Amino acid sequence: MKANTSFWFNRKSTTVTSAFLAALLLTSLIPERSCLGQVAKAPESTTFRVVRVGNGTTKDGNDFFFTELLSSKDVKAYKIWIPFKSSQLAVEELERVTKLSSKVIRSEPEVDEKGKTVGRRVLVLFQEQGSSKRRTRLCWTQGSLYQEISSESKDDVLAFEKIVAASPEKSEN
Repeated sequence: MKANTSFWFNRKSTTVTSAFLAALLLTSLIPERSCLGQVAKAPESTTFRVVRVGNGTTKDGNDFFFTELLSSKDVKAYKIWIPFKSSQLAVEELERVTKLSSKVIRSEPEVDEKGKTVGRRVLVLFQEQGSSKRRTRLCWTQGSLYQEISSESKDDVLAFEKIVAASPEKSEN
């Protein structure tokens, strides 16, 4: 994946629509509509500070958007969105990530506020190559949207999941 890590977007490589979507996704990331440097608090008193936002294109040509966060434990976490052209492509990405994982911790349907199944949510572990470190990823689909929270800290992933779930714009996260 090639990332544009400049503040908000690079006008030469990103359309206004993509930039708008990135801004919309960032503002719906945290209930307090945090921006760079602002802090969101998880129920367990873990806080997250937005460090960097960016966007890019996957090698398959899909746009992606990300937010880099820093937890109060000084551990980096990432939130990634990939709006695919179809729900099938989002499901295929979720399946690809799941197959590459070293362990599936949990797998469950993703449901909307009415209880209707709109996708799948999977919590997986990855063993980093050449290292004893593990990385936790929470991945889910909502229709054609693939999302992921990842960190070396499983607790931080779970804490940030609660922040995202508490967001009033949950269906847009």
